[in-house]
Amino acid sequence: MSLSSSIREKLIVYIDSAGPYSSASISLNPQVTVNPQDTTSNFTYQLANSFNNVPYNKCVVLQCTIPKSYYLVSSYNNSFLINETIAYTATIEPGSIGSVVITGNVTAYYFNVNPSLNFIAVQFQNTGPAYMYTGTINGYYFQKLYLPASSTTYSDVLYMYAGNYNRKSFANVMQTVLNTNPDGVGLNYTVTYPNSQSTADNGLYTIAATYGITQVNPVIAISLTIIGENLAYATGFNPNTTNAFAGTFPIISTSTSASLTSVNVIKIQASDTLYIRSNMITGGTDNVLQEVFSTSDPNYAAIVYQSFIPEMYAKDIATLNITPRFWLTDQDANIIDLNGQNMQIVLCLYRDPSFNTSVQQSGGPANTAGQIIRPSPLGHQIGGRYY
Repeated sequence: MSLSSSIREKLIVYIDSAGPYSSASISLNPQVTVNPQDTTSNFTYQLANSFNNVPYNKCVVLQCTIPKSYYLVSSYNNSFLINETIAYTATIEPGSIGSVVITGNVTAYYFNVNPSLNFIAVQFQNTGPAYMYTGTINGYYFQKLYLPASSTTYSDVLYMYAGNYNRKSFANVMQTVLNTNPDGVGLNYTVTYPNSQSTADNGLYTIAATYGITQVNPVIAISLTIIGENLAYATGFNPNTTNAFAGTFPIISTSTSASLTSVNVIKIQASDTLYIRSNMITGGTDNVLQEVFSTSDPNYAAIVYQSFIPEMYAKDIATLNITPRFWLTDQDANIIDLNGQNMQIVLCLYRDPSFNTSVQQSGGPANTAGQIIRPSPLGHQIGGRYY
């Protein structure tokens, strides 16, 4: 890791995002500007008041350490919507031979009763055919009639608990959340996945819904809406989409059910692509200072990045006449919550003489050229990684 020997005007800055951050506290790091909305992954940092009139025009992350203290399911991106539609009922009572009396808030259009087939076809005004229970009265008539046109949909936002999961624990918790829905209509949900010891594993979840006992009002439609990206990856559905259950409707007992299977292979891993962003640089169309990949680091360990060709990853400085802000996001630009742990960044500002541009400088008293702002150390290097 070295910069070109032709680059002599440079400033190395050690940035520690250590808090705590609250409106009543003072940061542990004097260079970190305390704002009530700041966190250890979204903060402002006070660089030197002056850069001794050196027109720095490039910026690069030489190395950084980021705690993998963030979750697979965060507390701000953990909701989904379950929609359950039930049909209201009308009661069929025996009438004269070849006729029935229907009680309920419906308007009958015509009847076609065929006792020999034990079937009643009923067409209601301005609606399609109705669903019916299998049953008879006096050997002729069905006992219950269900009207899909006369229905109510119950939509409830449910929340997964923030934290990390494996495949089994995620299925168990999601099943529990679905079945403890206080506003649900009484369905029993199960969340399953293939047993790789006895069958092919397709990497998908299947959510099934049944009634434990015969219900008064049948369910005629169910759908699941995934909100945001976190749960989309974990459940195998596309973000911000509504997915309809398929199966036997109406659901009236354990003998009729509906199910929904993931459309994508699930991803039970906290974000493996992170972006350090800043308002002091311009990347053309984005504000990404450095991308950091974490595919093998376990949860609660440290992610360590080191630049081996700094000049290849250097970004143009847009302005130095600001208080720089740094923030950490996932690949979908969602802020990463480090849950109180701090990250550390070694930043290099330098002047590229071949880069002909004008960068705004901040004012104030002059500092010693090449001043180094030192926070707490990164730690001890062992085998190329920091511990």
